[in-house]
Amino acid sequence: MRRSSALAASSALAMGMVGSGCPGDRTAETGLIPDQGCVVDPGHFVDVSIEPTLVPTVFDVAWTTAEPAVGHVLFTAGDALWNTTPDAQAELQHQALLVGSPALATVQVRLISQVDEELVCSDTFTRSTPAPPPELPVLTVNGDYAMSEPDGWALAPVGFDKVSIPALVDSQGRYCWWWQDEGYYFYADLARGGRSMLLLDSRYGLEVSGRLLEVGLDGTILDEREVPGPTTTWSRIPTV
Repeated sequence: MRRSSALAASSALAMGMVGSGCPGDRTAETGLIPDQGCVVDPGHFVDVSIEPTLVPTVFDVAWTTAEPAVGHVLFTAGDALWNTTPDAQAELQHQALLVGSPALATVQVRLISQVDEELVCSDTFTRSTPAPPPELPVLTVNGDYAMSEPDGWALAPVGFDKVSIPALVDSQGRYCWWWQDEGYYFYADLARGGRSMLLLDSRYGLEVSGRLLEVGLDGTILDEREVPGPTTTWSRIPTV
């Protein structure tokens, strides 16, 4: 990731949100604009659910279409418009994870269906994201934001006493993702092509084993392994 700005109090691990249900292709700079030629048909979209996950800036979107369709979601993430990855094939049931909206933002969501040669879109749904945890410091961007990479991300595990809050910030220094429990994480990294996080809770200085967690971007724990001893980092070993 190319960046001309520096984020105070953050590490410089870059990330790109890719894969099913995560921001993929930026569509427009501002506003929620459907693809050209889209027919607005709210009746095509049934049982629409847009709910925050365990990470309150991330929304789980589920819906049913009146007929099989290749679906995806347009949504605003701060001052940008994003597309989630389209379904692999025409389905009746659809689901997407919206990752990328910053804290204290109004999020606009529009469902899109490809039905044969026709593009159908829903009305616009509106949600909001909360403030970040008060323990997280206010970040400032030093440099010219206009020249920074707009789709860039940085990982900032911030520690407080005996706990820490792994967080993701965008190129404007806004918190877009955070995860809280009782652990102290010395190291964090992305896994599975940007679809989950690896977090190392070493329990350094305590007479207990640490934990290596894989956490989904919706905040659910996908895997947990015991780590013996005062470990503060790890190395990836290539598999055959």
